[in-house]
Amino acid sequence: MIGLALLVLAATVDAGPPVPPTPESRCVEPQDLSRGWKALPLPPGERWSAAQAPAQFMLGDEVIWTSRDSPRVLSRDGEGDGRTTWVFALAPGTDQLEAIFGSSLGGAKVSVVAYSEQGTRHELIHEERSRDVMLSLRWEVPRVRELEVSVHHHFRAPPDLVHWRTKRRVVIGEGDALPLEFHAAHTLYYFQPGNHPLRICPAPSSASPPARADFDEPEAGNVRWLASVPALSPQ
Repeated sequence: MIGLALLVLAATVDAGPPVPPTPESRCVEPQDLSRGWKALPLPPGERWSAAQAPAQFMLGDEVIWTSRDSPRVLSRDGEGDGRTTWVFALAPGTDQLEAIFGSSLGGAKVSVVAYSEQGTRHELIHEERSRDVMLSLRWEVPRVRELEVSVHHHFRAPPDLVHWRTKRRVVIGEGDALPLEFHAAHTLYYFQPGNHPLRICPAPSSASPPARADFDEPEAGNVRWLASVPALSPQ
């Protein structure tokens, strides 16, 4: 009996205290590998990250959206006087525009004017010559709602605007930066590139939110919800 008691005591001592789970032990690999945006509900107060995801964010993060072949072109006119002008309608927060032409501008003069929400006119570029195929524009004027780009192509073929895109800074959950389906709290939104498993793990408690991401703007109706991540069991 004494020997049995000592054996039980030794087994109890050898077991030691329970080992708390590590962030790695809580990692998940969602089985939904279809290409598109995913929403992963998380325990309150936790931040998780998807390794190798091309884009991810949570409520409150600041990101930079890229919108391709947008903003809407309000007008295109003036070819008769040797000038072609495009007027773009901009979404709130837009501060960059890239315009790509079918060929070099060949030394044509370019003028760019920004109009704020109050209707104030701000001249960004005045008749600067360009031989580039792409115009890359960035401004610090707040609340620009329209951008007017003019190319003076006297004695040259009118320029052909092939593609354009804008970039705008938004904070997830503020205003109408995104459809409401992307505003859920305690949720990690990430883009699944397709056919490549992503490992999603808790971020260290001291980790800061990721740096501003720069990716294509999500659209309504294209997010799929996944099963919730279980909360950490109390010790």
